[in-house]
Amino acid sequence: MPRNYSRRRPSRERLALRRRRELARLLANLADTQAPPTKPAGWLSRSLDWTSGHFNLLAAAAVLLAFLVAWKIGSVSPYYPVKQIANQQREFDRQEKRQKFIEKVVERRLKMGNELLNEGLYELAEKEFTEALSLDQNEYRAELGKLKSRVYHSAGEYDCRLIRKRLKELTEVCSRPGKDPEKLSEVNSKPGKDPEKPKTADDPEDPGVIDDPHVLIFWGDIFVRQDEKDKAIKFFEKAKEKDKNVTQAYDKLGFLYREKSNKDEALINFIQAAEKSKWNSKYLNNLASQYADMDKLKDATDYYQRAIKMDPDYILPFLKISNVFRRGSSKDARTYLEEARRYLQAAVIRLENQRVADLTKNKGGWVFNSDNVSGRKTETFTELPEKKAYAYLSMALTLHLLDEKSECLCYFEKARGLKLQTMPKIMSVVRQDHARLPDEIKKNSDFPKILKREMLTSQ
Repeated sequence: MPRNYSRRRPSRERLALRRRRELARLLANLADTQAPPTKPAGWLSRSLDWTSGHFNLLAAAAVLLAFLVAWKIGSVSPYYPVKQIANQQREFDRQEKRQKFIEKVVERRLKMGNELLNEGLYELAEKEFTEALSLDQNEYRAELGKLKSRVYHSAGEYDCRLIRKRLKELTEVCSRPGKDPEKLSEVNSKPGKDPEKPKTADDPEDPGVIDDPHVLIFWGDIFVRQDEKDKAIKFFEKAKEKDKNVTQAYDKLGFLYREKSNKDEALINFIQAAEKSKWNSKYLNNLASQYADMDKLKDATDYYQRAIKMDPDYILPFLKISNVFRRGSSKDARTYLEEARRYLQAAVIRLENQRVADLTKNKGGWVFNSDNVSGRKTETFTELPEKKAYAYLSMALTLHLLDEKSECLCYFEKARGLKLQTMPKIMSVVRQDHARLPDEIKKNSDFPKILKREMLTSQ
């Protein structure tokens, strides 16, 4: 029986099917080996996914938690950054207010310094300008004011040559608009030393070229010392025109017009000086002296008393008012002479008090009329012994008129004890005081002879 080979040999279709299945299985195995095994997502994976998605929220929560922990444990306020910003803002505001305050103080110092310059109080003015410079080193107005304040006393003793040179350099700065701080530093770099030769060759003839009222005052003072009074008047008048508050210009003009016998102009200027500086006892005294020179004794007495009441340590008004009382009514002469003695005693007490006598207000020159043979003129007492000698002789005159001879001789002795070479000029002033007494009193007095006998014969 022949063999049946149909079971051993599959048909081609079946072989092809088997091969396709085998290929699919191999491809499936190959895919399984390349792909990573997938596992179901755990809690950690889910937490990380959530954290990455809400990172900003978590960061804010962490910062807040840190603030809360620091606040609870370390007492650190969570508002510290806000407070720090607020503190910085407050500090900025304080600094801004401080700067504004400093600017106001500097302006006040400058204003006060210029007012003192207007009065001729140079040492006090320099202190104000120095204070302004300490607050603002770049304030050129303070440097200019300080330089003007030192025109006279920076040289120590008065040196007209040196002052003129420094004044010429200052004039160059003040003769053009816009003050140059570098130029100011150059002028002020060597106080008290002889500066280099200034560019200005001669004294200014025209006050109009100078832009500063104080510099005009300085040049006027120079011309007064050079006995060029007309030129000095031009400069003082120009200073008034530049600044109507420069009171010393009025006062200086009053003296110059008085010397030129222009009593009305002198009175006008003295009145303006006293009105513009009501607290200045020196200006009140000068106005009173002008009234006395014009024989307006009641007005003179009123202003002398105002000066004394305002400043009891200012000695000159005590001496001046005693002259006015000696010239009082001859009908009640003794009453007026007693008043004169009272004021003279107060003057002598102050002159013999070194502290009072050394005050700046009492160190200046005291101007009195004299009977010099060359005609009516004035004498100026600058030294303390001269002022004492005049007070002693004036007291001697008053006591002589009161017929108190023994006390009168005591004051002659005090005056002789000073041993002054300038005694003749002091005696000329006292003789002039005697000459202005009322005729009824003067005709019965031989004081000029007694004065000559007691003072000159004993020299």
